[in-house]
Order: sequence, then C-alpha cells, then structure tokens
Amino acid sequence: MAYRETPKTQARKADTKAKILDAARQIIALKGFSGLTVATAAKQAGVATGSMYRYFPNKIELCTALFRQLSGREVDEMRAIAKLDLSPAQALARCCFNFTQRAFRAPVQSYALMAEPLDPALEMERLVYRRAYADVYQSIIERGIEAGDFEELDSHTASLAVVGMLAEPLLAPLHQFYCGESAPYDSRKLALSISRLCLNSLGAKDQLQDKDFNEQFNEYA
Repeated sequence: MAYRETPKTQARKADTKAKILDAARQIIALKGFSGLTVATAAKQAGVATGSMYRYFPNKIELCTALFRQLSGREVDEMRAIAKLDLSPAQALARCCFNFTQRAFRAPVQSYALMAEPLDPALEMERLVYRRAYADVYQSIIERGIEAGDFEELDSHTASLAVVGMLAEPLLAPLHQFYCGESAPYDSRKLALSISRLCLNSLGAKDQLQDKDFNEQFNEYA
C-alpha cells in the first residue's frame, strides 16, 4: 500500500516550509539574494541543513519560491488598489505611493527583487511579475481612457511605461541601502514626483490637486 501523509504530517511540513521561507526573507531583507544560502536559511529557521533538501532541492528552488512569494504580495497590493472605489487617476496615484513607500520600508529586499543580478531562472520570474504589474496598470488606464480622464493611447504600451517610470527612479536610492551606504531619504517627495510624472504622461495632469496627493500620503504614511 502506498504511503499517504496524514493531515498532521502535511500541516507540519507546511509549517516548516513557511518557517524556511520566512527565515530566507529575513536574510534577503539584510543581504539580498547574494547573501542567501541553503545553510544560512537552515540555521536561521532552526532546521537541519540536510532536512532543507526535502523542501527545496537547491538554492535556486528556494530563491524562486521566495521571489514568487514576495513579488506576489506586492502585485496583490496593486490589485487591491485597482478594485477600490477610486477614480482612475486616484487609483494610479495610490499605486505609485504604495509601491514607493513599501519599497523603502524594506529597501534591500526591494532592490534584490527589482534589480539585483540573478540566475537566469530568477530573471525570468522578474519578467513575469513586471508583466503582472503592467496588467494591473493597464486595467486602470483603460478605465481612465473610457471615462475620458486619460488621453486616447495604447493602454498596453502605456502600462509598460508606467512600470518603468515607477521602478527606475527607485533603483539608485535603493542601491545605496543595498550597499550599506544609505542616508536619510525623502521617499514621499520621490513618490510625489513619480506619481505626477505617470499622470502627466497619461494626459491627466489636472485630474488630481495637491490635497488629493496629501490624502494619498496620509493613507500610506
């Protein structure tokens, strides 16, 4: 008779796997993917190194699982904003604020997800999630075009451009944190600039006033 795991065994394995991923996340948050090894994750999680291979055959598998978990959470944040009862301009502004503020709450981790040189398999994961972000922004842009809030333009191309406009300005300051050379940084000012740039590029520069931006900041302070 084939062996079948009991619900108790399955729950224990799931709990151990979650502990390993959380331990790996803590390492990534301090050192990036380059600082993560199977051995360091095992030690951080309180798991025997040999037991790690029951859950993740190698470092790439561990990094891939962690990359999907962390990036998936960020995309879910954007999706949740897109579902709120907001105008397209408000929704896009809130996405900008949220993305920027969350990036600076875990700057080393954010840089690792966005730009740290990685194995080709992880680079592919990065492309998958950039596309997922773009899909969310495309849905907002299409609503804005339909409502007359945004100019008539190719929503697919525009959404990809928004992904770039959101991420690229963050790389230099996040890289400083990644290199341990960080200094106090005004992430709010940067978020405001990025948000205005994104809205202006869509022809919506008059859609939000200063008070609207301040409300967005208060929401995600």
